[in-house]
Parts: sequence; structure tokens; C-alpha cells
Amino acid sequence: MQNRSRASLFSGLAASVILATTLTGCGSSEKQEKVVTSEDIFREVMKDPTPQLATLAEREVDLDIATRLARNINGRMLREEFRRLGLVDRPSHLSREPISSR
Repeated sequence: MQNRSRASLFSGLAASVILATTLTGCGSSEKQEKVVTSEDIFREVMKDPTPQLATLAEREVDLDIATRLARNINGRMLREEFRRLGLVDRPSHLSREPISSR
């Protein structure tokens, strides 16, 4: 019996939700979307004709990539210079003439 009362309560609740959504509709008539015209688009473009360009020909992303590439190359060259510095710093201890062991 308790299952029947729960089922009838659930069906009554579902019916009232459906009735309420049907009567209220999906949206209100007060809110209307603004229609975008070609004049609006033209004004928006004329405010900033090249919105993504940071320089005359490059975007922020291009500048960032170039900067990272330059730092990478400079770092590799610096490591190579330090590696060479260790080899050239000390004179050789080897003799130019062969040493005989007598």
C-alpha cells in the first residue's frame, strides 16, 4: 500500500512539474536578442582593424615563439662555450718528442 502512495505521489509531482513548465513557456517575451547588422560589424572592425597583431606583421604568439627560440639557441651556445672553455684554458702536459724509457 505504501508503494502505491509513493507511486501516486511521484506521478502527481511529475504531472504538476509538466503543467508548470507548459504554462510558463521556455522564455520570457521581455528579453529579445539584438540583431547584428553589417553596420555593427563594420564599426567593430574599424575600431581595431588588426586586433591580433602586436607589430606590423607579427601576432603576440609569433613574438613569443621567436623569443623562446632565441633563448633556446642562446642557451645552447652558452653551454657549448663553457664546454670549450674547459678545454682551452689549460696548456697540454704532453711532450712533443717521444720519451724513451731507459
